[in-house]
Amino acid sequence: MRIPTPLQRLALAAALILPLASCAEQQADLSSRIQAQVRQEMDKAAQKLANEEFQLNADGLPAASISPEGVLSIDGKPLPLTAEQQALALQYRQQIQTIASEGMQLGLQGAELGVGAAATALGGALSGKDAGQIEAEVQARAAGLKQAAAQLCDRLPALMLAGQALAAAVPEFAPYASINDKTIADCRNDGQIDLS
Repeated sequence: MRIPTPLQRLALAAALILPLASCAEQQADLSSRIQAQVRQEMDKAAQKLANEEFQLNADGLPAASISPEGVLSIDGKPLPLTAEQQALALQYRQQIQTIASEGMQLGLQGAELGVGAAATALGGALSGKDAGQIEAEVQARAAGLKQAAAQLCDRLPALMLAGQALAAAVPEFAPYASINDKTIADCRNDGQIDLS
Protein backbone atom coordinates (compact mmCIF):
# COMPACT_ATOMS: atom_id res chain seq x y z
CA MET A 1 0.00 0.00 0.00
CA ARG A 2 1.37 3.39 -1.01
CA ILE A 3 0.82 6.41 1.22
CA PRO A 4 -0.01 9.54 -0.78
CA THR A 5 2.54 12.33 -0.63
CA PRO A 6 1.49 15.68 0.83
CA LEU A 7 1.27 17.08 -2.68
CA GLN A 8 -1.00 14.23 -3.77
CA ARG A 9 -3.20 14.74 -0.69
CA LEU A 10 -3.45 18.45 -1.48
CA ALA A 11 -4.40 17.68 -5.08
CA LEU A 12 -7.04 15.19 -3.88
CA ALA A 13 -8.46 17.73 -1.41
CA ALA A 14 -8.59 20.39 -4.13
CA ALA A 15 -10.36 17.96 -6.44
CA LEU A 16 -12.99 17.38 -3.75
CA ILE A 17 -13.39 21.03 -2.72
CA LEU A 18 -13.65 22.58 -6.18
CA PRO A 19 -17.07 21.01 -6.90
CA LEU A 20 -18.24 22.20 -3.46
CA ALA A 21 -17.05 25.74 -4.22
CA SER A 22 -18.91 25.59 -7.50
CA CYS A 23 -21.95 24.40 -5.56
CA ALA A 24 -21.61 27.41 -3.21
CA GLU A 25 -21.51 29.77 -6.22
CA GLN A 26 -24.60 28.10 -7.65
CA GLN A 27 -26.28 28.41 -4.24
CA ALA A 28 -25.50 32.15 -4.16
CA ASP A 29 -26.87 32.58 -7.70
CA LEU A 30 -29.98 30.59 -6.81
CA SER A 31 -30.41 32.68 -3.63
CA SER A 32 -30.25 35.89 -5.66
CA ARG A 33 -32.79 34.62 -8.19
CA ILE A 34 -35.18 33.44 -5.46
CA GLN A 35 -34.93 36.77 -3.65
CA ALA A 36 -35.56 38.69 -6.88
CA GLN A 37 -38.64 36.55 -7.61
CA VAL A 38 -39.98 37.01 -4.07
CA ARG A 39 -39.46 40.80 -4.31
CA GLN A 40 -41.25 40.89 -7.66
CA GLU A 41 -44.23 38.99 -6.21
CA MET A 42 -44.26 41.27 -3.16
CA ASP A 43 -44.31 44.34 -5.41
CA LYS A 44 -47.32 42.90 -7.25
CA ALA A 45 -49.06 42.18 -3.95
CA ALA A 46 -48.35 45.73 -2.73
CA GLN A 47 -49.91 47.18 -5.90
CA LYS A 48 -52.94 44.95 -5.45
CA LEU A 49 -53.21 45.98 -1.80
CA ALA A 50 -53.18 49.66 -2.72
CA ASN A 51 -55.62 49.44 -5.64
CA GLU A 52 -58.19 46.74 -4.90
CA GLU A 53 -61.06 46.42 -2.47
CA PHE A 54 -60.41 44.85 0.91
CA GLN A 55 -62.71 41.92 1.57
CA LEU A 56 -64.07 41.54 5.09
CA ASN A 57 -65.90 38.50 6.41
CA ALA A 58 -68.22 37.75 9.30
CA ASP A 59 -69.66 34.34 10.13
CA GLY A 60 -72.99 33.73 8.43
CA LEU A 61 -73.05 37.11 6.68
CA PRO A 62 -72.30 38.15 3.10
CA ALA A 63 -68.85 39.58 2.43
CA ALA A 64 -68.21 43.26 2.97
CA SER A 65 -65.58 45.35 1.24
CA ILE A 66 -63.92 48.74 1.45
CA SER A 67 -62.66 50.29 -1.77
CA PRO A 68 -59.54 52.48 -2.02
CA GLU A 69 -61.92 55.46 -2.13
CA GLY A 70 -63.62 54.45 1.12
CA VAL A 71 -66.80 52.98 -0.40
CA LEU A 72 -68.17 50.44 2.07
CA SER A 73 -70.19 47.65 0.43
CA ILE A 74 -72.00 44.67 1.88
CA ASP A 75 -72.91 41.81 -0.41
CA GLY A 76 -71.70 43.92 -3.35
CA LYS A 77 -74.08 46.79 -2.54
CA PRO A 78 -72.53 50.15 -1.58
CA LEU A 79 -73.89 51.64 1.61
CA PRO A 80 -74.88 55.32 1.51
CA LEU A 81 -72.25 57.03 3.66
CA THR A 82 -71.83 60.56 4.87
CA ALA A 83 -68.44 62.22 4.36
CA GLU A 84 -67.63 61.48 8.02
CA GLN A 85 -68.58 57.79 7.68
CA GLN A 86 -66.54 57.50 4.51
CA ALA A 87 -63.55 59.06 6.28
CA LEU A 88 -63.91 56.45 9.05
CA ALA A 89 -64.04 53.68 6.43
CA LEU A 90 -60.85 55.06 4.89
CA GLN A 91 -59.16 55.20 8.30
CA TYR A 92 -60.08 51.56 8.94
CA ARG A 93 -58.83 50.57 5.49
CA GLN A 94 -55.58 52.47 6.07
CA GLN A 95 -55.01 50.60 9.34
CA ILE A 96 -55.52 47.25 7.57
CA GLN A 97 -53.29 48.32 4.68
CA THR A 98 -50.49 49.34 7.04
CA ILE A 99 -50.61 46.03 8.89
CA ALA A 100 -50.82 44.03 5.66
CA SER A 101 -47.91 45.97 4.11
CA GLU A 102 -45.75 45.44 7.16
CA GLY A 103 -46.77 41.77 7.19
CA MET A 104 -45.69 41.43 3.58
CA GLN A 105 -42.33 43.01 4.43
CA LEU A 106 -41.94 40.50 7.25
CA GLY A 107 -42.76 37.75 4.78
CA LEU A 108 -40.07 39.04 2.45
CA GLN A 109 -37.57 39.20 5.29
CA GLY A 110 -38.56 35.68 6.31
CA ALA A 111 -38.01 34.39 2.79
CA GLU A 112 -34.64 36.14 2.66
CA LEU A 113 -33.80 34.66 6.06
CA GLY A 114 -34.62 31.17 4.79
CA VAL A 115 -32.50 31.58 1.67
CA GLY A 116 -29.75 33.17 3.74
CA ALA A 117 -29.90 30.32 6.26
CA ALA A 118 -29.36 27.79 3.50
CA ALA A 119 -26.41 29.81 2.18
CA THR A 120 -25.02 30.18 5.73
CA ALA A 121 -25.31 26.45 6.30
CA LEU A 122 -23.52 25.64 3.05
CA GLY A 123 -20.88 28.32 3.55
CA GLY A 124 -20.41 27.27 7.17
CA ALA A 125 -19.97 23.65 6.18
CA LEU A 126 -17.37 24.64 3.58
CA SER A 127 -15.49 26.82 6.07
CA GLY A 128 -15.48 24.15 8.76
CA LYS A 129 -18.00 25.68 11.18
CA ASP A 130 -19.88 23.23 13.33
CA ALA A 131 -23.67 23.00 13.40
CA GLY A 132 -23.87 25.00 16.63
CA GLN A 133 -22.01 27.97 15.15
CA ILE A 134 -24.19 27.92 12.04
CA GLU A 135 -27.38 27.71 14.11
CA ALA A 136 -26.24 30.63 16.29
CA GLU A 137 -25.72 32.80 13.19
CA VAL A 138 -29.16 31.95 11.83
CA GLN A 139 -30.82 32.50 15.23
CA ALA A 140 -29.19 35.93 15.52
CA ARG A 141 -30.71 36.91 12.17
CA ALA A 142 -34.10 35.49 13.16
CA ALA A 143 -34.22 37.48 16.43
CA GLY A 144 -34.77 40.76 14.58
CA LEU A 145 -37.57 39.20 12.57
CA LYS A 146 -39.31 37.98 15.73
CA GLN A 147 -39.10 41.45 17.23
CA ALA A 148 -40.61 43.01 14.09
CA ALA A 149 -43.46 40.47 14.21
CA ALA A 150 -44.17 41.44 17.82
CA GLN A 151 -44.33 45.10 16.78
CA LEU A 152 -46.91 44.16 14.17
CA CYS A 153 -49.17 42.90 16.97
CA ASP A 154 -48.76 46.30 18.63
CA ARG A 155 -50.61 47.86 15.64
CA LEU A 156 -53.78 45.89 16.34
CA PRO A 157 -55.18 48.17 19.09
CA ALA A 158 -55.33 51.07 16.60
CA LEU A 159 -57.11 48.81 14.09
CA MET A 160 -59.55 47.74 16.79
CA LEU A 161 -60.33 51.37 17.68
CA ALA A 162 -60.77 52.30 14.00
CA GLY A 163 -63.16 49.35 13.56
CA GLN A 164 -65.13 50.30 16.65
CA ALA A 165 -65.43 53.91 15.44
CA LEU A 166 -66.67 52.77 12.03
CA ALA A 167 -69.10 50.28 13.62
CA ALA A 168 -70.50 53.04 15.86
CA ALA A 169 -71.02 55.30 12.86
CA VAL A 170 -72.26 52.56 10.49
CA PRO A 171 -74.10 49.86 12.50
CA GLU A 172 -74.24 47.53 9.48
CA PHE A 173 -70.45 47.29 9.72
CA ALA A 174 -70.42 46.15 13.37
CA PRO A 175 -70.23 42.37 12.67
CA TYR A 176 -67.19 42.93 10.44
CA ALA A 177 -65.22 44.79 13.13
CA SER A 178 -63.77 41.52 14.40
CA ILE A 179 -60.55 42.69 16.07
CA ASN A 180 -60.93 42.57 19.84
CA ASP A 181 -58.80 42.18 22.96
CA LYS A 182 -58.64 38.39 22.45
CA THR A 183 -57.35 38.84 18.88
CA ILE A 184 -54.63 41.13 20.18
CA ALA A 185 -53.70 38.74 23.03
CA ASP A 186 -53.60 35.78 20.61
CA CYS A 187 -51.30 37.72 18.31
CA ARG A 188 -48.94 38.57 21.14
CA ASN A 189 -48.97 34.97 22.41
CA ASP A 190 -48.57 33.03 19.17
CA GLY A 191 -47.79 35.61 16.50
CA GLN A 192 -50.95 34.87 14.49
CA ILE A 193 -53.04 37.71 13.07
CA ASP A 194 -56.47 37.01 11.64
CA LEU A 195 -57.87 40.13 9.98
CA SER A 196 -60.91 38.36 8.53
